[in-house]
Amino acid sequence: MRTRSHPERSTAHLPNFFIVGANKAGTTSLHHYLGQHPDVLMSANKEPTFLSLLHLGGLPHQPPPPFGRALVYEWGDYLRLFESAEPALAVGEASTAYLTSHYAPWTIHEHFPHARIVAILRHPVDRAYSQFLMYRRAGIEVFETFEGALDDELKKRADGLPLDSHYTELSRYGAGLARYYGLFPADRIRVYRYEQLRDDGESLLRDLCTFLEVDAAAAIDTSARLNASPRTGSDGYGTQLTDDIRRRWVTVFHDDLIEVDRLTGGDFAQWLEE
Repeated sequence: MRTRSHPERSTAHLPNFFIVGANKAGTTSLHHYLGQHPDVLMSANKEPTFLSLLHLGGLPHQPPPPFGRALVYEWGDYLRLFESAEPALAVGEASTAYLTSHYAPWTIHEHFPHARIVAILRHPVDRAYSQFLMYRRAGIEVFETFEGALDDELKKRADGLPLDSHYTELSRYGAGLARYYGLFPADRIRVYRYEQLRDDGESLLRDLCTFLEVDAAAAIDTSARLNASPRTGSDGYGTQLTDDIRRRWVTVFHDDLIEVDRLTGGDFAQWLEE
């Protein structure tokens, strides 16, 4: 692996918390909500993904369009995302690749060892379906049905072939969380459910602000849902996520959800019964 570089001297604020994922689980909305708080500074753009790209030594590694516009590869560009004339108690960014990245937890710990880690998890099948809809609309998913895409991915995984979409991999939260719990104290990690954000965003934000040690009573408008996509219904291409499909495919994530419960002390495995 390439030798890691170090931050340049800068007048920018340094991040002290990271929203690490999950993909398609409400992190865009969470970034927007926290950006309203007077004591919180969020990065100028969401998803810089810098700390999972740093091992590349500044070499661009662009994902297929239209994704990747916010990616950052150099320390100077990264620190400029946090420039502000206003003071801030909590400084953060949200890059969903950090949850599944093997590099990001170590890089964050190396450069920001006292950081707080935030994750928001969604039912793994719902999350994968939302990603499938996004890829279909972007024109990069060739399968017309959700199950067809999942079957193809699992077959490629079993055959040791390269994967194109990683629907199931991005819904396996346990391994990614374990890397953070192995590096950071548990009291510096907070893991939420997507349902909490969806159904009672104000309560989640109060708890999160307390965790970040900023005023939990600050006025934050949680009415907007950004970058949202449905769990059920037709996507316009003839595919539909039914309850039967959801129950059938959630079994793929059984062991992973048990691991998430072990790490967090939560009850994420209840998704197996829904």
